[in-house]
Amino acid sequence: MDSLEPASNLQEYNEARYRILAEQSGVMITLHRPGDWAYTAVNPAVEQLTGYRADELLGLPAYEMFHPEDAWAMQHKLIPAIKKHGTRTFRYRSRNKQGEYRWVESTHRSIRDKNSGELKEIIAVTREVQQEVEAEQAVQRLADVVEASADLVLLCDEQLQVLDLNSAAKQALGRGQDEERFSLRDYLATESVQKIRTIALQVARQKGRWKGAIRLKLPGRKEGLWQLEQLIATSTEPVYGLYSLIIRDRSEELAVQQALQDKQQQLTHSERLMSLGEMASGLAHEINQPLASLLNYARGGLRKLKRDEDLSPEQLNKLLSAMEKQAERAAAIVQQLRSMVKKTPHRPELIELRQSLREAAEFVTQELEQQVVNIVFQEPKVNAWVMADKVQLQQVWVNLLINALEAMAESANLDPTKLNEDPRTIKIRIEEQLEVASKGRYWQVAVSDQGPGIQAQAIKQVFEPYYSSKNSGLGLGLSISRSIIESLGGRIEVESDGNSYSCFKVRLAAAGED
Repeated sequence: MDSLEPASNLQEYNEARYRILAEQSGVMITLHRPGDWAYTAVNPAVEQLTGYRADELLGLPAYEMFHPEDAWAMQHKLIPAIKKHGTRTFRYRSRNKQGEYRWVESTHRSIRDKNSGELKEIIAVTREVQQEVEAEQAVQRLADVVEASADLVLLCDEQLQVLDLNSAAKQALGRGQDEERFSLRDYLATESVQKIRTIALQVARQKGRWKGAIRLKLPGRKEGLWQLEQLIATSTEPVYGLYSLIIRDRSEELAVQQALQDKQQQLTHSERLMSLGEMASGLAHEINQPLASLLNYARGGLRKLKRDEDLSPEQLNKLLSAMEKQAERAAAIVQQLRSMVKKTPHRPELIELRQSLREAAEFVTQELEQQVVNIVFQEPKVNAWVMADKVQLQQVWVNLLINALEAMAESANLDPTKLNEDPRTIKIRIEEQLEVASKGRYWQVAVSDQGPGIQAQAIKQVFEPYYSSKNSGLGLGLSISRSIIESLGGRIEVESDGNSYSCFKVRLAAAGED
């Protein structure tokens, strides 16, 4: 436009330009009448935002569009503030033509007569902020959850300077509401700080989060086991390069685990006593044999002395050696009984499977002889080391052997001719296995019998507590055996043809060196 154009033409030009801006704008621009706040003018964007045509809104009080929960505040607080102060921006819910309430944000400005100051009308510029409000509400909900959490949640930088923390963290760390920033290093051992800097932060940067367990020392708190368990890297602005830390008190959880472990040990101990009770007659026979031999040797020596028969040093040495051997045998049996009966804490140690299984077989020697059953060992030539509790592992082997013997006794009752079969055997096979996925080494112990087998439906239940196929059984032996093996990180399973063969397989991770 020529700068020499008359002022009236310039005014018309500017008004035309403002009109174009209003009509082409993507936000809703409206004029309102003071008093009832009725629409007096609207731009085309109103239809896109509300669904109403311009002629449907003109003359309609804006109050009628407000959400009931927002209407009172709009009429009695915000609108009077606009009239008094001139300009205000606020958010509220407005109803569209479909009857839905959507969040909008409006900036209202009062227009007054230049001379009298009388309020003529109000201009409003309104845009929808539904998505923004929903996002803010989601963030606020998450913030409320974090704030209410019993876990300690902290926001730190790479130097472990704490930038923000929730209420639980403030209380646990002894920090006030407006206290200055501090370092998490104050609550960590030197090696823990090094672990976080060299491992946890790097893993979090690469994978988004790190999980582990790093213990903290909190001021004035002797109780509790506080651990840093997660470190999460933030990847969006404005907190890029910062880390969220989650710290938990594991003392209650560990107490529950300890209580469960104590109960399991009590149950395991009770089951051992029941197993020994079932073998009482056999064990008495085992102890009686060396004692009887010892008594015979002693009586023989006394008879010779009463008859004034001289015993040469060689004869005396032979007699005393025989007596010593029988006494040691009796002591060994008693020691085995004591180890089975004694209630001891769980103590993992290196166990050699071949020796462990042969020691367990000695407990059932009498039952083997009574049923004319042999045990056949198929063993590797190298040591088969595993990490386990010695007494508990022997308890598993004894349970499996008793189970096999009872199965073969049942088979003989069903078919007495099987008592004359030669041989009647329980096979114990120890073999090394490799797992391709984990590249780990395992030892598998397979205990198989020639009993009547286990039916397919029963196989699913044999390890369940209190399940037993025998009228006299409590159904605890195999259940406890599974608990023991699984507590060692192993696995126990069974296979059977349901007719004349069953095999229990125990797999444990290999340990130590051959």
